[in-house]
Order: sequence, then structure tokens, then C-alpha cells
Amino acid sequence: MTKRDIIKFLERKENEKTSAIQSDYEAKREQLIQSTYSKWGVPALADKIQPHLEEACKLWEDWKKKNENNDGLSIHAYYSLVPQLISATSSEDATYKKITGENLRLETKELEALKRECTNQLRGARTTYNTVSATVQQMKTAKQAAVYLKELGFDLSELSNPAEQVQTALMVPIDTRYLFVQAA
Repeated sequence: MTKRDIIKFLERKENEKTSAIQSDYEAKREQLIQSTYSKWGVPALADKIQPHLEEACKLWEDWKKKNENNDGLSIHAYYSLVPQLISATSSEDATYKKITGENLRLETKELEALKRECTNQLRGARTTYNTVSATVQQMKTAKQAAVYLKELGFDLSELSNPAEQVQTALMVPIDTRYLFVQAA
């Protein structure tokens, strides 16, 4: 095991941590959005609108079939009414998805706070991993670096040659909450 192997290991662990933070944020964000839309009655509204859109689609299709062969009439299909109606009625929750995806943007204080928390966690993780990597790079041997990482709580078993215990004076205090994915 070399220091370069350890640095690559730290890069993988940093990517795992930042991905976990981002995934957690996305899940919490989606749950907050759905909860807020439910509180505001958006799903119920969409459920009331969708049958009307389905009926409008059927009325249009019936009219089009009846009149499409009229001399001098050209019915355009690409940007016409039907594709728009079909996209809003193609599944049970299509109207809801159309409303929330194209017509609403949630900008609540709770959502902003959640975003700030995610940003702070990502910044903390990146800063902490940069500090750990810089400390590892300053150490004289890979064995010293391995001992340092073990003391921080890293499991180095995926690296080929685990280092033996060596004392080092270069250790920097590290806030380990930014290093690992926390179990839910």
C-alpha cells in the first residue's frame, strides 16, 4: 500500500459520503414537497381536473375522426391539443405530475433550510476530507498514514497491505462526523 493508494481510498470515501448527503437531501426534499403539496390540496385538485382532461381528449379525438377527411381541413398533431392532453392523462397521477412539474415551484423556508443544511454538510465533508488528505500527504510513510486513518475510524481492509501500528506527531484533530455515512 502506498500513500497514493490511501489518497485514492480517501477520494472514494469522500465520494461515498457526499453522495449519501446528496441522496439524503433529495429524499428529505421530495418528502417535504409531497407533504406541502398534500397540505395545500394539490393531489385532490389534480384528481378533480384529470377526468375533465380525459373527457376533453375524448371529445377532441371524436371530433377529429368525424372531420379529418373534410376537404380543406388540415389537423396538425405535433404541437396540437391532443399530445398536451394525453401527457396530462396518460397515467393515474399524470395530471398531478404535470401540475407539480410544470406549474408549481416550492420555495418555502423549510425547503431553504433543508438546502442550507445539505450545503453545510457537503462543505464540511469536503473540507474535512481535504484536511485528512493533506495530513496523509505530509506523512513520511504509508504506514503512518494508515495508522492515522485507523485512529480516525476508517476501515482499511479494502487496501491490500494493512499497516502496523506506528506513532506519529503529525496528527491533526479531525471532526469525524463528516467522514462516514451514518446509518439511518
